[in-house]
Amino acid sequence: MEHFTVRFLPDQRRVAVPRGTTLIEAADRAGILLYSACGRVGTCGQCRVQVAGQGDVLACQYRVERDVQVTVPDGSRYYTQQILRHTHGEGTAAEPSLIKVFLPGVEVGPDACVDRIGRILGRPVRSCPPAQELSVVDTGVLGSGSGITAVCRESLSAEPAEPLWLIGVEPGDTRTELYGLAVDLGTTTIVGRLHDLQSGHVLATVAEANPQIRYGDDVVSRIHHAGEPAGREALQSAVTGCLDDLLGR
Repeated sequence: MEHFTVRFLPDQRRVAVPRGTTLIEAADRAGILLYSACGRVGTCGQCRVQVAGQGDVLACQYRVERDVQVTVPDGSRYYTQQILRHTHGEGTAAEPSLIKVFLPGVEVGPDACVDRIGRILGRPVRSCPPAQELSVVDTGVLGSGSGITAVCRESLSAEPAEPLWLIGVEPGDTRTELYGLAVDLGTTTIVGRLHDLQSGHVLATVAEANPQIRYGDDVVSRIHHAGEPAGREALQSAVTGCLDDLLGR
C-alpha cells in the first residue's frame, strides 16, 4: 500500500501513513491530540486544521492522498486539564484479597509449592495458571534455592471453604511488599493510585487525559463510535495503552 508523509506544524513532527488515512488519525500517530466532541463524524468543527495550499479542513474528514504539511492551531488541540491528585482517606486500612507466604531454603517445584502453602495455611490451594504452566513461567525463581514468596489470592466468593489461588511466585522474602493499583477511569481523565495494601497509604498518584476523548467528549458519542467497524477495539486500545503508560511511570 502506498504511504505518504504528513508534517505537523508547529510541532515539527512527521508520520508516514497509508493512502486514505484521515488527518486526525495521522495526528494520533504523531502524538497530537485534537478535539473531536462529535466523535469524528464531522459535525462539531473542533478539529479544524490548515493544510498547506488548501486552507482550512476538518482533520476527521480530510483523507491523505499525497504528502501534506498541516498546521494545527491551539484552538483545535486538546490540552490536559489540571487533575486533582490529593483526596481524603489516605492511610485507610486495606483488606487485601492477596496473601503472601514465604517458603524458605529449599528448591521446590510448582506442585510441591502448592502442597506446602496448603499445609502452612490449613486451606486448599490451587494454582492459576495450572502448575505445569507456572513451572514454565517461573522456573528460574522456583529453582533459585534461596527461598520464594508465593502470592495467593482469595476466590471471588471469599468463602472460608473455597480454595486459595496461587497466582505467582517471587524470589526471596517479599511479604512486606504488597501493593495494589486503584484506577479511576473518568470521561476526561484517567487517574492511577498506587497503594500499600498493608498500611493503606497512597504511595504515588499518576494521571493522564483519557485518550478516548479523540472519539468524542461525552459517553454517548463514544458509545456511537463503539458501534462503528473496529470502534470498540479502538476505544479499548486507547484505554489499555494509557494504563500501560501510567503503570510504566
